[in-house]
Amino acid sequence: MEENKSIESQVEKIAKKIKGAFCLRGNVMVSFPTQHPETGRRMEEQLNKISMVMSRAFGGTTEWEGWGCWVEEGKNEPVCEPVRIFYSAHDCFTDSKAPQEFFKTLKEVGLEGKQKALFVNAEGTSYIFSPEAEIEE
Repeated sequence: MEENKSIESQVEKIAKKIKGAFCLRGNVMVSFPTQHPETGRRMEEQLNKISMVMSRAFGGTTEWEGWGCWVEEGKNEPVCEPVRIFYSAHDCFTDSKAPQEFFKTLKEVGLEGKQKALFVNAEGTSYIFSPEAEIEE
């Protein structure tokens, strides 16, 4: 483990010497299906909403297509669906409305896309929640 710290420290030392480079310690990742579970149509509108809200909240996204898989209770085969993964790095928030808008949009697209659960990873901790769940104020 000590060796990994050393490698990270070396990378950080060099990165800090790059003119104009700045450090963004936070990160957020969302995985969202690309196809509606009932109609099979591509959910381009919902994917664009996620991209837009994350770009506004965090300054931009890196996105790629992949697969989301799970095993349903009592089954022996994984269920997989195509997903888009959205990744953003950010510095600390000064505007508390940005993360609120982010989660509000996720709930909205989750309901539109008939999703049972949404996946978000923030700061290395993953959260899976129903889009129907209330957000405490």
